[in-house]
Amino acid sequence: MTATSAFRLNPWPDGEDWDKFVAGSPQGTVFCSSAFLDALGCTVDRWIFGKPQGPSVAVAILHNRGIPVPVSTLPAMYIGPMMAAGVDTLPAHRRHRLIPELMEALLEALSQSYPLLDLSFHPRFPDLRGVQWFNHHRPEQGRIALDLKYTARIDVKSAGAFPDYLRAIRQNRQQDHLKALNCGYVVEASTDVGILDRLHDLTFARQGIDRPQAIRNLIRPITDAALHQGFGELLVTCSPSGEPVSASLFLFDRQDAYYLFGATDPVHRKDGVGTLTMLEGIRRSMVRGLTGFDMVGANSPQRGDFKTSFNAEIVPYFTGHWRAPSGSTPPSHDGGSGNAS
Repeated sequence: MTATSAFRLNPWPDGEDWDKFVAGSPQGTVFCSSAFLDALGCTVDRWIFGKPQGPSVAVAILHNRGIPVPVSTLPAMYIGPMMAAGVDTLPAHRRHRLIPELMEALLEALSQSYPLLDLSFHPRFPDLRGVQWFNHHRPEQGRIALDLKYTARIDVKSAGAFPDYLRAIRQNRQQDHLKALNCGYVVEASTDVGILDRLHDLTFARQGIDRPQAIRNLIRPITDAALHQGFGELLVTCSPSGEPVSASLFLFDRQDAYYLFGATDPVHRKDGVGTLTMLEGIRRSMVRGLTGFDMVGANSPQRGDFKTSFNAEIVPYFTGHWRAPSGSTPPSHDGGSGNAS
């Protein structure tokens, strides 16, 4: 247990339902669920922070044998602090005092235990002033660097019926969709993870670049976990002869769907099969009754334009990075608390 003033940082209690907290938090997503975190193959320290009987914040910190694993290196987003259910409904005069106080104290407590903090804040995180204030009066201990990022999100709940939504997207996406259908391509759910892995490799090879090591290592474990534990769906588009030519993995939680991996055979790219696969994922998110469809990042010109062409709104979010100054390395964790996955 680490104390900061009247706050306490405790390992997540044995027997308590982590996923229930995640589901109730306005910042909780599939990326913080036990099933997704377990698929990452690293140690996960789960922490709860707050005052006894008071509002709390939970956070998962990733490491491999004590070596921090930055969220920014993973095919993941929004692995960061999550406020307890109900904090967002507090009166403004309480909420905007509590959250900065909690966050500044939380970061102070975590910095005493980890040499590096790398966090991804959900767009719904209401107040990051406490993050900015961390070590404000002792900058020699290191300030958190907040980086502005963007994702693209479709409000599928307000988009109307799928045919209405389809008419609202960019015209060349509509043309791609029609072309793929007229050519006889068909989208189906699949459990063949190898199709996605192979096509993903081809997609990067077409661009003349190597796949990032984290994606190469994690695309199969994450997809396997999503399919077997029910938090994702693999859609594969096949040619009229049955050849798989495009594949995408879509994750989902109680509120949103997430486009995590997508890949298309370069030979069939001009037939609009990538668009067909994406649109089927969006349609299925509507059928599930979800609120939003998150494109999981829109930070490069070409990919960002492709994602917004589906009538997705740009949404800002922040990542935070802190490293302990030289000569003041905090003790590392080995996951021995019993709360590691």
